[in-house]
Amino acid sequence: MNTKGAEALDGLSIGIVAMTSWGEAGNWLSAKSLETTIRRAVPNATVLVHAAEELVPRFAEVGQAIKVATLNSSGREDRGERYAAVLDTLASRFPPGSEDDVSGAFAAEVARAVEWVSATKPDLLIGTKGIICRALHAATRLAGIPVPIVNYVTNHGHFAFEIHRCAGANVHLVRLSEAERFLVAECGFDPAKVRFVGYLVAAQSILHSEPASVKSALRASLIVVSNRGGAEYLKMLRRLAADARDVDLTFVALHDESLHDDAQEIAAAANVASWQVLTHLDQPRLFGLMRQVRESPICALVCKASPNSIFEAAYFRLPMFLLRTGLPMEDWGADLVLKEGLGVVADDMDILTTELLTHLRSPSRLAHIRARLDDFAQRQVDQEQSTKRVVEALVDAVTSRD
Repeated sequence: MNTKGAEALDGLSIGIVAMTSWGEAGNWLSAKSLETTIRRAVPNATVLVHAAEELVPRFAEVGQAIKVATLNSSGREDRGERYAAVLDTLASRFPPGSEDDVSGAFAAEVARAVEWVSATKPDLLIGTKGIICRALHAATRLAGIPVPIVNYVTNHGHFAFEIHRCAGANVHLVRLSEAERFLVAECGFDPAKVRFVGYLVAAQSILHSEPASVKSALRASLIVVSNRGGAEYLKMLRRLAADARDVDLTFVALHDESLHDDAQEIAAAANVASWQVLTHLDQPRLFGLMRQVRESPICALVCKASPNSIFEAAYFRLPMFLLRTGLPMEDWGADLVLKEGLGVVADDMDILTTELLTHLRSPSRLAHIRARLDDFAQRQVDQEQSTKRVVEALVDAVTSRD
């Protein structure tokens, strides 16, 4: 891809630092999508993604605490409170501005990052969470190597937590115009440093092609993904087994053998041959399946209301049936789906299942959602425009240092 201005990044060493343990790899996937985008636009640059936990071991402990908090929660409200408590504990270690104090707690926490910066001497650093950017800011100061830092805001909902507010970043890249307004109005960031770039779709870089067109003769197809969802998804499967036996269904009980076995029992008891039940589905296989399901006029994705899932589904024009998680940084995604008419959002699995069955029996309702998805995707997932904006913002970061 020939992107105007990209030559300013030729020969540069660009490091992208992302979390691997905070959630189910969504942050890492966003980093890899950004890596692919930059590599295609600037083939002469060296671009590498690094695990934040290797540079700041404390982040791995926090990732484990987040996993425990979400798995052991009793419901939406409890899940949100437990998650907030984990970040509050981290924030007590790193109060606002502590990244500027080279003798404080941050200095000890980022010792490995300092060694890494000193050894690699990157020309540009990109963090995929605010706390990562704050750590990189501290590390570059301690190393005595001035490096522009770009905050790639994969989910502006995280900025509800002060731990992620990284005022020291040279540029903040946001995926939505709403995020741009939030960072300026709520976080007080300089508007000139907040740049809307749009959403980089991971599926495009993995599949290297556009979604297939709709074929009217295929059976109804569903993908249901339980990401730490637990037994509540079994309620939906039982009702689908009773009322929608003719649907091709893939159920992914992500890393949950017990849930997988229970789902298999439901399928066997109902004698449905068109279901497959999995515990793991890597990104290429998942996106390939989404493209396949997309070919049916009656199709949907059922999962939690996470931003990455929402935008990948929008790319494939898959109507969404989403369960709210209770996590504050994901509520805006569910609200966006409702505002744009991209599907159905519910707090309760019984309500969500009823809506799903109603829509499966009414192709016209799904067709209306898909029309809204077409409009949304044209506005929000234009990959050529997003690539252009990313490159322009990175060029500004390296040529207009404070």
